[in-house]
Amino acid sequence: MSGRRPANLRVEIERLEEAVYERFNALNSDDEFDIHCLKQAPTGSNIPLRTCAPNFVIRAESSSATKMLTDGRSGDGNNYSRADHQMLMEEKSRKLTEEIQRVAREDELLLRGLVRLHELKQLQSSDQGRAGR
Repeated sequence: MSGRRPANLRVEIERLEEAVYERFNALNSDDEFDIHCLKQAPTGSNIPLRTCAPNFVIRAESSSATKMLTDGRSGDGNNYSRADHQMLMEEKSRKLTEEIQRVAREDELLLRGLVRLHELKQLQSSDQGRAGR
């Protein structure tokens, strides 16, 4: 696998992510945990980045952006809601991890996909590490 070109590896990871998340989304017990991938250019950039996130994160980010626009600026009262938000996101993330583990134990195809995805991402990380030297 050392001869694999980075562009091909990236494409393979994206395809496998789509397949794995589609399977997980079909099998999990809560639509809040469904994972979707999007390509968006960050503010100030024309280069789109691909990110994958569960519905609860996508909804929370959307709600937070709307709140920032309607509030204009935050005051001391928002610090408490930020802490609550962080605790809620951590709890939901923990539950998502438990759900992925549960579903993977029950579905061998999902488990194999997750293992392969992990392997490819490790390979990508090691390739990027070597390129940075």
